[in-house]
Amino acid sequence: MVDFKVMDAQKWVNKTYQGQQGYIRIAEDGITGWDTIHALIRALQIELGISGDALSDNFGPQTLAKLTARGGIHVEDGWGLNPFFIVQSALFCKGYDAGAIDGQWGDQTSAAVRIFYRDANVPLPAQKVLSPNWTIRAGEWIDAKMVKALLTMDAYVKADLGTDGIRECQQWLNNRYYGRDAFTIVPCDGIFNRTAQKALLYAIQFEMGLKDSEATGTFGPKTQAALRAKTIASPSAGPFVSIFSIAMVFNRVSITLPPVETFYVGVTDRWSGNLSDAVRAFQSSSELAPTGVGDFATWAQLLVSTGDPNRPVIGCDTTGTNSATGATLDDKVAKSLAAGGFSKIGRYLQDYPGGKKKELKPAEILVLLQNGFTIFPIWQMSGNSAASFSYDIGKEHGAAAHAAAARLLFPKGTTIYFAVDYDADQNDITRAIIPYFRGVILGLALEGDWYSHGVYGTRNVCIDVSRKTFARWSYVSGMSTGYSGNLGFPIPSNWSLNQIQEIKAPGLALIDIDRVAYKSNSDPGVRVMRTKTLSASEFISYIGKLYELAKAASLLKVYSLSVLDFLRQRKYSDYRFVFVVKGDLLDHSFLRRANDEFEPGVFFIDPLPAQTILHSDHLGYTVYGVFKHPFPPIVEDPANAKVDVSQGDVAGWLGDWIQLYGAWRKQYRVAFPDTRPRLFCARYLATGNRSPMDLRNFIEDVDGFHVGNKLRKEGVNFNLAIEIAAYYGSSAAPSTRFTRFYKERFNGNINHAIIAARNGLTPSPISSPVIRAGIFMILTSYYDEVEYEGESFMPWNCSPDLLDELCQAFGDCMVRLVNEEKSRN
Repeated sequence: MVDFKVMDAQKWVNKTYQGQQGYIRIAEDGITGWDTIHALIRALQIELGISGDALSDNFGPQTLAKLTARGGIHVEDGWGLNPFFIVQSALFCKGYDAGAIDGQWGDQTSAAVRIFYRDANVPLPAQKVLSPNWTIRAGEWIDAKMVKALLTMDAYVKADLGTDGIRECQQWLNNRYYGRDAFTIVPCDGIFNRTAQKALLYAIQFEMGLKDSEATGTFGPKTQAALRAKTIASPSAGPFVSIFSIAMVFNRVSITLPPVETFYVGVTDRWSGNLSDAVRAFQSSSELAPTGVGDFATWAQLLVSTGDPNRPVIGCDTTGTNSATGATLDDKVAKSLAAGGFSKIGRYLQDYPGGKKKELKPAEILVLLQNGFTIFPIWQMSGNSAASFSYDIGKEHGAAAHAAAARLLFPKGTTIYFAVDYDADQNDITRAIIPYFRGVILGLALEGDWYSHGVYGTRNVCIDVSRKTFARWSYVSGMSTGYSGNLGFPIPSNWSLNQIQEIKAPGLALIDIDRVAYKSNSDPGVRVMRTKTLSASEFISYIGKLYELAKAASLLKVYSLSVLDFLRQRKYSDYRFVFVVKGDLLDHSFLRRANDEFEPGVFFIDPLPAQTILHSDHLGYTVYGVFKHPFPPIVEDPANAKVDVSQGDVAGWLGDWIQLYGAWRKQYRVAFPDTRPRLFCARYLATGNRSPMDLRNFIEDVDGFHVGNKLRKEGVNFNLAIEIAAYYGSSAAPSTRFTRFYKERFNGNINHAIIAARNGLTPSPISSPVIRAGIFMILTSYYDEVEYEGESFMPWNCSPDLLDELCQAFGDCMVRLVNEEKSRN
């Protein structure tokens, strides 16, 4: 949007300085940007006597020193009017109304300066008496450090994505340390960034007693030594408590007080019980001892991406070789690693051309499992620049990663970490890395959707990829403390692994490893590899054994829910799925035992003669959703029947129907634009052709519906093992699965099925906000290849005629499946 005052500033600076050596003309478009700010910086440098090649876009030490020597910029300093023009122009670029760009420091310019100081929470310079008859009042003077702050693109009012709590912290830092020469004014936009993180380290160093010439704003040896000696707890008070609480706010640490209130810790100069509770929550989420005090490990975790790199950890990752000797990860090395306290290991699925030899081999898997290791697979094909990432590359990598993981017998539901192994900036993340991960999602889906995608990278990469593509887990490259993507960002909420230190393997010192912090109750990794597809009777036995283990190991004493947690934990426990069914994984004591003893994500054979291979994880999620959320009864009306949908439907048939809609809109219709919805559904809905709602998926939806309903009717004593045995113990129940589903869910009425299919795609944002949000999350993460399309892709914005045809096809499909069952029986 054009700002005519900014355009006036651009015209003035061009007219005044064009032709002077070192000045670069800028566009006069009325849009504030770095070009305009750089032009004003160069203009100021010219006024300060800096000329020629010494001019720079950077407001550096020379510019600051010369301006400080002049006492900043103020009224009647005999410097001429151009500095006033520069201040007025910069104020308008910042959004402050300075009156006019006329070189006259009037009341409006003074008012704008006062507001700018107030927003930054910096004291106005005191009035200055020039003579008995002339005094410079507050607001008629802007000092050098604030001129530097003015000539940036930083904001001093809360940004759209900012928070009041972070802004309060930024203002506190400015107010306390503004007078220190080494301190740079911090933006007050409410957004934690690398400037704020550096300011926090300066604050610690100032309070340690370091001189400005000694303070570095880095987490160096002196700072670490001081913090080791500066544990804070009750009854501590003073600036160190304030700095610690600010670090907590910057890391978005929240606490919940009864009954449901959740809030982020605020700035305080006194240790309190609330702060102790928040510290314990942060320590637990960071895999630190929950002491509730500000010890060194907690300080380090708040300040740098590694935390304390020397803290005990149980994870590591490795290429599996020694770069100098060529030694490999054999039984001796595995035993050495285990003796060193390691039990979790990240390994690479495949070599890439020109890279190190690091591919995980079947023999190595056997060695690792025999020595008690949990394995986390990593996929990396270079990945060290933006050129390595695009939608098409992601699609190719998703398919190749599936092939490699399947070849090595990783079970269904395993998270594969796709690596972004460089300091990607936000532009790279948006234009290359997010499209890459959307390609990965499709590549995995087209191979059967066995595996989940995780992300390896900086904090910023992990946060953004997880938010926009629902990466299941984040593997943080925390060891790269200097990367911009690790500065000014909290650790991702879905972190599972954090790489913190490179060493040689303990004991034998034969291979290179990185020490890795592992978060409890996060990615379970792989302890049991995929073996075989189970028969129906073997699946019944499998569920029975899980149920018996739940009776022995579960703390919740609701054994069927514990078993369902295990079935759904890998593929169906990320934010989207938990959001829809409102069901977090709770029984972690049981899950740890089950993951050590049982193969997850098993396949089993339907007892019908067609012998469709079914997936236990999808079945388990559907059972759980239907059990938690019964479907609303149909209100019969010859003119307009009311057929509402529930979150339990989304966990089963409706979730797949939503994805099939997305497939029609994106995957297939792009390739075959003339395909009508009816023809598309005839090919991909409940058929043997792979799709989000192919026959296998629909069978799992329907079976989950029946088992979930039965469990709910059983009450508190329901037994999943008994119900699975009853359902799959013969062909009786499966042989009429669709007929009974059609009758029980849609009253055996095709119109009800059509209405439910349409209502499920177009739920009311008022009466069904969870389902509507779930649709949005499912579709934007699965089918947006290149850029975010938002509302235009949603089914409620689809052509009504096409949507009618699509939903009619769903009704027709139900009738077809029922008739096929009748003909077989």
